[in-house]
Amino acid sequence: MLLEKLELMSSRLSKLKKNSVRTDFFSASKKYFFVAVFVTLALTLMLSSVAVSAEPQSRRVAVVLFNFQNDNSQPYTADYARNMVFGTISSYYNEISYGKLSLEGDVFGWYTIPYPSTSCQYTGWANAADAKVAESGTSLAGYDNVIYVFPRTTACGWTGLGQVGGKRLWDNGRLTLGIVGHEFGHNLGIDHSNTLRCYNNGVTVSMSGDCKEVGYTDPYDIMGSGTFSTNYAAHMSMFHKGAMGWLEASNTKTVTASGTYTIEANEVQTAGVQSLRIPITDGKYAGKYYYIEFRQPYGFDDYFRFRDTPASKGVSIRIAPDYARFTQTFMIDTTPETLSFEDAPLLVGRTFSDGKISITPLAINGRS
Repeated sequence: MLLEKLELMSSRLSKLKKNSVRTDFFSASKKYFFVAVFVTLALTLMLSSVAVSAEPQSRRVAVVLFNFQNDNSQPYTADYARNMVFGTISSYYNEISYGKLSLEGDVFGWYTIPYPSTSCQYTGWANAADAKVAESGTSLAGYDNVIYVFPRTTACGWTGLGQVGGKRLWDNGRLTLGIVGHEFGHNLGIDHSNTLRCYNNGVTVSMSGDCKEVGYTDPYDIMGSGTFSTNYAAHMSMFHKGAMGWLEASNTKTVTASGTYTIEANEVQTAGVQSLRIPITDGKYAGKYYYIEFRQPYGFDDYFRFRDTPASKGVSIRIAPDYARFTQTFMIDTTPETLSFEDAPLLVGRTFSDGKISITPLAINGRS
């Protein structure tokens, strides 16, 4: 069990008091991650709610393949579409939801709709494709989601598009986990994962009163830039998982006092704390939280973004409100001197401070 141990105390303390190490492992090869976090409790901390765990569900999904009057190409077979959506993408969501969500359904088409691909009339295209399915004797009304797949067209300035909290999503010639998995997240009501670029007298810093929100740039979340046109896709952050009801009450700990805390890695659900959050009580983001999580190259996170990188050598810190869908997150860049957000996580031995709260990772697997 990969763990993080977080110690919270006021910045006036001069010594760290190490608590005893827990000894519950789920794997003999995975040990502990210890992080010290210094907090100045000069302000009154807010009360918080706890994520309500969702019941397991299987969403019924229709995949509709169509092409155009001027482009009759069929870039994917029905079997490829079926294996991608009900194999790879369903497995991804089953893993990140800790077994609470899977996909099942049917593939329809190919159909040629009475539209050209020269103008991006995606709503009209979807309606025409629905009509083609109806002509074959099937209604799409009983499906929770509909994925429309068509040959690549430059008329649409996007590769994927999904209704946030809606039923439909469109795939513009890139039927992959990264693209469809991201847009399906929007259908579930999950918004983008972003970053912050902050300045102090023109100098880039981790946190200040002058922060710009940079959209769609969190490299460690499928709802940010942690997705590719190929079949790599990062787990969602713990905030998004909590918003979906995929966490148990024991997985979230809200800090209300100085002390030592243990966090376990994002990828495999345990009975321990996996989402540690600290209330922000002052400044632009007052009323929100610092969400702290730990990642490891496991399952769908086992690719180059998490193999011996800052994401697996420290903790990621994001700002967000209480768990809720239709809400964006903002990852803090703890290495603001570089332009990249790939090194945004807080490494062991380094400290993030907003002037009132300080966070310092101590060690991974019991080692500093």
